[in-house]
Amino acid sequence: TGRGASRRGKTRRTTSARLLEAVLDEELALITTSWLTAVETTWLRATSQSSKRLFVRNCPAKEVTWTGVGPVVFLYFEEDLLNRIPFFDSEDLDDFADVPGRNPHSPMRCWRFDAVSYILDIHAVGPPTEETEKLLLDRDIVFASVRGYGNLLFFADERVKRDREVVIEAVKQSSFALHYADVSMKRDRDVILAAVTQNGLALEFAGESIKRDRDVVLAAVKQCGKALKYANRSLKCDRGVVLVAVTQCGKALEYADESIKRDRGVVIEAVKQNGCALKYADASMKRDRGVVLTALKQNGDALRYADASFKRDRDVVLGAVAQNGCALEHAYQNLKRDADFISEAVLKNGSALKYAYASHHFERACVLAAVMQDYRALGYVHPSLRRDRDVVLAAVSQNGHALYYADESFKRDRAVVLAAVATRGWALRYADDSLRSDRDVALVAVTQSGTALQFADESLKGDRDVVLAAVANFCMALEHADVSLKGDHDFVLAAIAQDGCALKFVDVRFRCNRDYVFAAVAQNGWALRYAGMSCRRDRDVVLAAVAHCGQALQFADKSCKRDREVVLAAVAQDGDALRYADASCLSDRDVVMAAVAQNGDALRYADESLLSDPGVVSAASEHRAGEMPIRLRH
Repeated sequence: TGRGASRRGKTRRTTSARLLEAVLDEELALITTSWLTAVETTWLRATSQSSKRLFVRNCPAKEVTWTGVGPVVFLYFEEDLLNRIPFFDSEDLDDFADVPGRNPHSPMRCWRFDAVSYILDIHAVGPPTEETEKLLLDRDIVFASVRGYGNLLFFADERVKRDREVVIEAVKQSSFALHYADVSMKRDRDVILAAVTQNGLALEFAGESIKRDRDVVLAAVKQCGKALKYANRSLKCDRGVVLVAVTQCGKALEYADESIKRDRGVVIEAVKQNGCALKYADASMKRDRGVVLTALKQNGDALRYADASFKRDRDVVLGAVAQNGCALEHAYQNLKRDADFISEAVLKNGSALKYAYASHHFERACVLAAVMQDYRALGYVHPSLRRDRDVVLAAVSQNGHALYYADESFKRDRAVVLAAVATRGWALRYADDSLRSDRDVALVAVTQSGTALQFADESLKGDRDVVLAAVANFCMALEHADVSLKGDHDFVLAAIAQDGCALKFVDVRFRCNRDYVFAAVAQNGWALRYAGMSCRRDRDVVLAAVAHCGQALQFADKSCKRDREVVLAAVAQDGDALRYADASCLSDRDVVMAAVAQNGDALRYADESLLSDPGVVSAASEHRAGEMPIRLRH
């Protein structure tokens, strides 16, 4: 999907065009992705599950090749089309992982292509229709649209982009819409205030005169401290503005004037919010004990940015290690050799043993203290101590996964394995075969984690009590049960009572039995996916399924997808289920209204005749799921 797309390979860089990486909707012959990555290159590369030839306006596909995940289609964007697409500075694009809110798909760092729609027909196949051109000029339609998803302002007519009320409504919903507003709106103080109140980073798109306005910048940095980056230089010297910024985001200190980076009060507030903001402080502040201790209290790893004198300070390093075991990596070498110091450090954070001198990996008392605090420390110790029963027992009692690091002899030790699976059922995978067939050990493991059943001996996968205990913890554990249990009536009823989707793994005769299937879909509508065709044609079964999960409509027989009552029940539960309805239902105004009332995005599946219906479009704009734009079916 578009949400999981990633950059693949490298292409020749040019200055005339850019690469946009996208995933295409498998049902459409147009680009409707949830995000695009932009870098300077020549081609648009898109991965699709469809073998259709693709067009962007009148730009045909140049080449189609196949990979393991589907055809890769290369499209060339002519310069005139590229000029209509907004991009950001290369430094923003290159820093793709470090985005506001830690969201890799943030519109502040990449161009969101969701807003491609039939109504606002910009990149659809073929030319815009007369009706859609009229809608671009209809202030009321645009107003309703941007109130639902502000970035749709991108598609509005230029005259509408100068409408103050429309622009304010758009930026209230999505500050990024300010980028698409008319230049005059970017100099309007009220418009900018509305935008930065929604997202301080919108200050980037404001006019220079507004970036000097102290009240506007204060509103921006109050919402997002990093907005200080876009403030006028005069305000980066303003202690009050910077103080508000670093209180919201400590790392905003990076954008402050050098004189402010020497201000102890400001730096203290910054490292209180994020210890690693110490990185941007003046060197004099990195030598200030109070500042450094405040930073380490928030994040011990900030020790890497402190003055060298603190890396030799026993108390300071111990405090850092207590907060973050990795801090020991930055400590002075003499401390890493000090046995007493390391013993104290691992008591506070066992993982610190990783950065201690190798000689400490032999010391039993030190290792025992470390694994009791953090099981992963067992992975750093000398092999001789992985054969120490007390050390291993302490580690697996802290977390059963430690059995992975233990000596092979302990994987045959019943007491050790029981202690391990009691804390992590999956630790059964590391046990010796002789203990995987031990009923008591297996029961403890599957009770803690149902999926541990897959690691039990085959003889226990047919044990009713063991399998029921596994299914009670996680119904899909039934997949690993013996075939004899999958055909047991009472056992199957008990399993689907836990989760209807257990139907997937039972004997085929139960998947075609109406009573069993009805019980399953009543518990979990998605279970219809695993039902036999006769049950998928059963109206009552399908109604029970879609009442619980509207998306289950996709698994129903075609006759049910034409049934108005069934479709209404499905879209009432999940408007997006409209995509699976028969074409006859897509032109039914009542069905479509019910769908968009639940999820405005469902309008993309409606019949073309309803796409110019102002009532339907307005209802869709009012009832949208999350922050996704309205995307319509073409």
